[in-house]
Amino acid sequence: MSSKLKRHLHEEIDSEGSWALSYGDMITLLLSFFVIYFSTDFNKPQEKKMQEQLFKDLVAESPLLLTNIETEKIESNLEVVKLGPDKLAMFFKGESFFDRAEVSMKKDKEIILSKVSDKLLPYLGKYKIKVQAFTDDRPVRGENPRFKDNIELSALRAVDVMRKLNKFGIPLHRMEISGKGILSDSILAKLGQANIDKQQKRDLSRTIGLLLYREDD
Repeated sequence: MSSKLKRHLHEEIDSEGSWALSYGDMITLLLSFFVIYFSTDFNKPQEKKMQEQLFKDLVAESPLLLTNIETEKIESNLEVVKLGPDKLAMFFKGESFFDRAEVSMKKDKEIILSKVSDKLLPYLGKYKIKVQAFTDDRPVRGENPRFKDNIELSALRAVDVMRKLNKFGIPLHRMEISGKGILSDSILAKLGQANIDKQQKRDLSRTIGLLLYREDD
């Protein structure tokens, strides 16, 4: 066999071998990429960013959430408290959403819920809302009381709030209710209101609380 033919065959063999090695390297790199990709949780930083943005949006409305009702301007003190990495508590300091012993929200407070609903809607894919309502320390009385006790009164208030939120676009399956009964000192402490006087506590007891939390908590 001539030296020229031998050289030609050697070059062909080298070319085929180089191609196989390059292909194998490419497959190895692709496998490494997919192992890294599927082992990385991209949702965590995104969810953290989403939660931080929600907190900023709500705080931007605090302490004064201004609403227009016909020609009258209503001020609502929205307080936002971060209870944990994935929990936000919202309540309306100084706002009485209900008259004494009533379960139907005052009409002029519905616009406040409408504005808050607009803020919360974009985040309800990952979060849920617990609607909390309270009563003051005066027990339900009378020969024919409308409510069995303060727990029942607070629960019916929470139901009314839930219905109003649903009217403003919050899906029912993204909400739950909690009738807390008499507004407790422990809840006041969590909200930074531990040192208020008795009358302030009674006024605050007719407000509402919205607890935003991760669905998997």
